[in-house]
Amino acid sequence: MSQDSRIQENTLNNWRRRYQYMDIPFKLKLTNNKDNPYKYHDIAFFSSENDINSLPLESLPEFKELTNLYFLFESYIPDLHLYMDGFEMMENPSFLENKVNGKNYLVSSTKWVPIYSIKDNCNVPLIPGIYQIAVKHEDHSFYSWINITTKSMSLEEWKIMKEDIENTVSGLSLDLIKRETSFIKKNKVNNLNIPDIQKIDYLLASFSKLMSSLESIEKNPRNEIAKNYNWKIKGKSPEVDLRSIMQANKHPEKNNYVYSPKRYINYDIEENRWMKFFMEYFIKYILSSIEYLEKYRNGLMQQQEGDKHGNKPDSFYNREYNELDTKIVTLIKFKGFTHHILDLNWMATIKKPMSKNPPRALTLDYRYNVVYQLYLAITSKKNKLTLHREYQYFWKRTDLLYEIWGYIQVVNSLIEIGYKPIEGWIFSQNYEENKTIPFLSEGTTVKFRDNKMDTEINLAYNVSLPHNSIKTNMHSPIYTTTGADRPDIRMDIIKEGIYLGSLILDTKYKPLRNIWDSYYYVRENRYPHKISYAKKTMDQIKSYRFSTVSKLFYIGLSEKLNINEKIVQKLINDGRPVIEAWVLYPHYEETRSFFSPLMEEGIRLFELSPKVNQKELCDELKIFIDKQITAFW
Repeated sequence: MSQDSRIQENTLNNWRRRYQYMDIPFKLKLTNNKDNPYKYHDIAFFSSENDINSLPLESLPEFKELTNLYFLFESYIPDLHLYMDGFEMMENPSFLENKVNGKNYLVSSTKWVPIYSIKDNCNVPLIPGIYQIAVKHEDHSFYSWINITTKSMSLEEWKIMKEDIENTVSGLSLDLIKRETSFIKKNKVNNLNIPDIQKIDYLLASFSKLMSSLESIEKNPRNEIAKNYNWKIKGKSPEVDLRSIMQANKHPEKNNYVYSPKRYINYDIEENRWMKFFMEYFIKYILSSIEYLEKYRNGLMQQQEGDKHGNKPDSFYNREYNELDTKIVTLIKFKGFTHHILDLNWMATIKKPMSKNPPRALTLDYRYNVVYQLYLAITSKKNKLTLHREYQYFWKRTDLLYEIWGYIQVVNSLIEIGYKPIEGWIFSQNYEENKTIPFLSEGTTVKFRDNKMDTEINLAYNVSLPHNSIKTNMHSPIYTTTGADRPDIRMDIIKEGIYLGSLILDTKYKPLRNIWDSYYYVRENRYPHKISYAKKTMDQIKSYRFSTVSKLFYIGLSEKLNINEKIVQKLINDGRPVIEAWVLYPHYEETRSFFSPLMEEGIRLFELSPKVNQKELCDELKIFIDKQITAFW
């Protein structure tokens, strides 16, 4: 063995000894100063994403934005891949690219790797928020989080934003239920046999306790000793009781016979009648639950196929598929055992319940009461709503949380100024069928209407813009001629069937200096090498404002209002369908007074923070909408 080989073998052995008492075969250190070997963070990893999702925000390692950040990723296994949210935005010579999913990753090394460092030419900062780190090797994955903090949003503001989303979404959903109550009653909509995720999860969580109770009932069901009477010849010494004597006095002609009882175990009692009723209900409920989960799985597959931008990693979908498969398998087991109970010989003798309510004896027997309480839980009609669990992923991603929160503020503002939501997202949900509030998915559009004004507003969330006019319609009236094709929020205004233009709002969870630089284009010719973090955002917003086109803009206006067609055509030629583009951003302590030379051209910066009153947003949206309508009406 050569000296180099021995050195390599010794190194591997050292690593193995170092990690022989650990669950993971690698180590990750993070620091702001790679020259100080004693000042770093050891990052803890977990083998399940569920474990890290349960970690409180306060426990995550924190690193300030716009400060140097280095990774030291060590392992004796050479083909480990380390991924992190945000790597795809960086141009770093240390990164390698996964040819399958196109994502950047790091391999193990004995050197500190700069993630953000101006002097190392790693100039793209991580925006404030929670970042997931994943280390993958073959079929094994390990996960962790780090928190990039900023002065822009405190922990208190983060909690306000989270609670605001929960309260607003739940509140809007409950309001919708109240509005539809009369319709539901009128049409006798029945929700008892229609499952929802919350109730299915409760059933599955009760599975072990339920199985134990049913097994005990199978071996020792409740019963009573009953008597069956028949006339028998006296010579066979039949049993005699009070009823036998009464019948003998009543029928003297049968002096050679005795009305004799025969004892037997009777299972056809009210407790078991209700038990059979519950079990038959469970069979129907399980079948509808399995159907529900399979439909959900198919919808998830369609979402994954349409996720061209890779907004969610394959691990997210795989985790969802595994959870759904586990639920379905458990429900099938439960269904099989329920059939087994119903097929027992003594169950064949059980009739339907005679009483309107279960007897008290049923609730006093722990085994029967377990079954009864499960039945009550899954047949409850209370309007108890739960957020779709996909929201839990966004609680950890502050930038995405801000995006959803921003959309909800626009929804609230439109409702406040008199526009009624009639379709889309939670407003298309039948809460008598499913009490899980749907997630605000990309591609969602909510339609609003003001009947007095005969005006409709379509509010789109993360809907991609087409690149030609063929794919445009009144639901998606604009297309783009550039690569900026996915605005966070798009608001289309339609009056009496005529498209009057759009407003684009893009949420940017970053400092104002990283959003807009008024002097960049002045410096560009003098200092072409100077980097501006704001340039990408400025180019994106300008593309939304100036590089969008619509063949439907003002079409039909001249006929509707008897306006000269040449005047309308001049308006179309001189204008753009995206009349204004706004950037929504949170407050920063260092936010300075700001003037944009493009303000008069329809580009606006709008500060929107959780602790600040949202009335200004409401007022400005009303001004914008009214301006487009009153220009002609």
